[in-house]
Amino acid sequence: KLNFKREKNSKKYNIAYHSACSMQHGQKVHNQPIDLLTKTGNTILNIPDGHICCGSAGTYNILHTDIAKQLLKQKVENINKVKPDLISTGNIGCIMQIGNGINIPIVHTVELIDWYTGGPKPRSLNSIWKKKILITRKLLRSNEERANKLWEAKLNLNDELYSPKKIIEL
Repeated sequence: KLNFKREKNSKKYNIAYHSACSMQHGQKVHNQPIDLLTKTGNTILNIPDGHICCGSAGTYNILHTDIAKQLLKQKVENINKVKPDLISTGNIGCIMQIGNGINIPIVHTVELIDWYTGGPKPRSLNSIWKKKILITRKLLRSNEERANKLWEAKLNLNDELYSPKKIIEL
């Protein structure tokens, strides 16, 4: 029996689960990983047309690159529709394939289960925070640039001149 440690991981994520073809079609394993991920307390998102291959399929992405690229494009579009914080799957081929087409961290399901039962945080999840910091910095820079433009134009609000810092505060 797994002992999920929710207090260790107070942050909750929206996780898109990709059911690998080898697992869902070959081994008939689909609901079990979802059930385990649900026990972590996170929200597990269903990917539209989730039963369709990501384009990896063993050597398929090497032998049939055009079709594999189309499948990847469709998979990425469908993942983006559910707006996940991260993606989970149980196949290294899918991790590599999807990871090459999307800018969302992707983690092996076993890594997530390990983390939520006391193991280390998966390294790929550190990119979530890096991305949020970069977006925040970009927004701050954008606001600062707008404030500087207003200042340079000597924007007069209520007959009082505001510094760029004051305009950002407003």
